Amino acid sequence: MCAPAGSGKTMLLRSWIEAAGIQDRVGWVSVERGEQDAQRFWLAVIDALAGAVSLVQPVAPAPTFGGRAVIDQLLSDLACLEEPAVLVIDDLHELGSADALSWLEVFLGRLPPELRVVLATREDPGLGLHRLRLAGQLTELRAPDLRFSMEEMIELLRSEGITLSDGGIGLLYETSCVNPLGLNSGWRLVVERFALGPAGRPSGDSGVGHRLGGSEVGPGAGRRGDGDCDVSLQGAVAGGVVGDAVLPALPYDPAPGPPEGA
Repeated sequence: MCAPAGSGKTMLLRSWIEAAGIQDRVGWVSVERGEQDAQRFWLAVIDALAGAVSLVQPVAPAPTFGGRAVIDQLLSDLACLEEPAVLVIDDLHELGSADALSWLEVFLGRLPPELRVVLATREDPGLGLHRLRLAGQLTELRAPDLRFSMEEMIELLRSEGITLSDGGIGLLYETSCVNPLGLNSGWRLVVERFALGPAGRPSGDSGVGHRLGGSEVGPGAGRRGDGDCDVSLQGAVAGGVVGDAVLPALPYDPAPGPPEGA
């Protein structure tokens, strides 16, 4: 899952895990900012898996870290896995250790059938995933897949107590979809930035128009020309893509519903 900050990656995954009721079978690792220590990263991965899979035992830190041997042992332990389990590695873009990434590539290429790994990152990781992609074993979600549909945006506004005219809704949707101001943020942050006032309170049409640079808000406002915006729900936010594509082997039926942004 690769998308900019604020696109809802973390909350999408947490919402799906909660809705699916699989918390006890998920190991979650949040990569430390600027992580350069391969041993610390992999010990965190092993600890997270040990909390979800009884077959995996924690590994103590050592003066020297035999990464490849540790990965081989981890894969050997997981080979006996009989129940579905999930490993989530969040903020993978923060991992700057070439060794850690190299061992992760090895690990992903030899996963047991019952283990699914979900990587959440702001940028493509330096991993050779083409073999998994060609084999149909890799599902990729990117920023367009996480984008709000018009209906989801309206539901978010309602949940925040915001009421806009049709023109205001159209203008806000155009801005949050096309993002002409070049904001380095995701769909929820864009919507809330323009729909809420400085104090975080609903501001209505006039507030939205003001924050969009004095744009007209009213009947007919907010229309967009063909090709201006590529609307892409594809079930990702509603749980369909995550439930059926990313983890196809898990016999769960996640309840639909857009997650909170992250």
